[in-house]
Amino acid sequence: YILIEFEKEEYINIKKLSEANIYISNLKEYCKQVYEITKDGKSFTIKTLRKNKYYFELDDLGFNDLFYESILKNNELFYSQKVNNLTIFSTVEKPIIKKVVEDIMETYRELSVEEFVEILKNEFGYGTNFINNGKLANASFFTDLGTNIYYNKELETIYYDKEDYYKEIEYDE
Repeated sequence: YILIEFEKEEYINIKKLSEANIYISNLKEYCKQVYEITKDGKSFTIKTLRKNKYYFELDDLGFNDLFYESILKNNELFYSQKVNNLTIFSTVEKPIIKKVVEDIMETYRELSVEEFVEILKNEFGYGTNFINNGKLANASFFTDLGTNIYYNKELETIYYDKEDYYKEIEYDE
């Protein structure tokens, strides 16, 4: 906790924070509180915590999400992964975004790109970087993650796997 990022590429040191009566013990307490809420291993973002109306004393400082992300990233209780501008946390192992995507697709089995992005927005407060002019911004996104999720460019539809895609095609005929 020597340096904490509070704006993109701008940092504050613990000495400056302590001048405002914010100490390492406050940062550790914040992490413990977040851990108690998230220890089930479900992925989360700072926006997710806010969306679920969790309140922490450090929230009163008025920093943006980057500050709180930086605190969690520097604590051994959490794993994090950054995808585009989204930082996702978990108390279990990496890769987190892969698990998020697989969990979403396991639940829904088939989604349009817009539906997928809407779920990301609702659950994590983010998703716009995944879409570009109604299409998936990176067609190899799911393959790059190492998932079996299948994306059909022509239909702009995401399937849990190719088997679900083939079932859909057979059903439509």
